[in-house]
Amino acid sequence: MATGARRGRRGLRLLAAGILFPALLAGMALLGLEVRDRLRALQDSASDNAQWVVLQSEVETLKLMLAVTAARQEGAAADLTPVRQWFDILYSRIALIRSSRDYEALLNLPDFADPYRRIEQFLNRTAARIDGPEGNLGAALPDLDAQLPAVREATRRMTLAALAEFAALSEERRTGIQRTLLNLALLTGLLILVLATLVVWLR
Repeated sequence: MATGARRGRRGLRLLAAGILFPALLAGMALLGLEVRDRLRALQDSASDNAQWVVLQSEVETLKLMLAVTAARQEGAAADLTPVRQWFDILYSRIALIRSSRDYEALLNLPDFADPYRRIEQFLNRTAARIDGPEGNLGAALPDLDAQLPAVREATRRMTLAALAEFAALSEERRTGIQRTLLNLALLTGLLILVLATLVVWLR
């Protein structure tokens, strides 16, 4: 009778081991996959050109300012090709931010969206002059020269807001990885404890 009871308890222990051990292993595997996915997301974020695109908008605004100033200094004989070139580059950059899903979160932030709209409005107003006859663009250079400092200030504000958001996102991802690694360590410790307990029970 006692032997049967011992066998019954032993069977229950084996059953518990058969349930707990695979469950813990499965939990560790899931956490391991989560760590891999989070590290991959962090790596993709670091290699992504999203930050670079926003930063370049300020650089290209400055290039446009310099091209306009140089054209005004040269007078009627000025080559307006650099003005058109840098305007088109800046226009494409701003349009990319609007069309790409990478920037949806930024466009929902007032600190980013407000200066972005100012830049976009300037570009839309100026596009007809850029694409128009040479003489019309030459006559519009003083007006462009007067507006571009405000556009550059808007790109600076937009860039600062984007950098702050990207930094917060990176910190959030790092915190998520740390939390997942902590859970993985706790689960590993629990697995070791369960295994040690089962060894004692089975003996």
